[in-house]
Amino acid sequence: ESRFENWGWHASELAIQENAVTLARYATICQQAGLVPIVEPEVLCDGTHSLETCQNVTERVLAATYKACNDHNLYLEGSLLKPNMVTAGMQCPTKYTPEQVAEQQLQLYKEQFLLL
Repeated sequence: ESRFENWGWHASELAIQENAVTLARYATICQQAGLVPIVEPEVLCDGTHSLETCQNVTERVLAATYKACNDHNLYLEGSLLKPNMVTAGMQCPTKYTPEQVAEQQLQLYKEQFLLL
């Protein structure tokens, strides 16, 4: 019998930091090779997490990714950021309306990207 574990929504700071550094290293290597990197920090939609939890984890992941990219001297204007959509987990008991999902996404963009 085998037992498996997925880090899921128990994203430790170490896991977030390590993934951010890996993305930044990948992006830097791409730029050094003359390519435009697509930086895709992914927060999965598996699980029972709420919309608010997804937004919180996504904020932490984006902040760590930007810091790692800056630490690796990535030319941000020469890269493409592809963040995840802020959504509740597929098994979340609360069902959100499309308007609620859109509002959370816009709030994230306003806070992370300083949009007016």
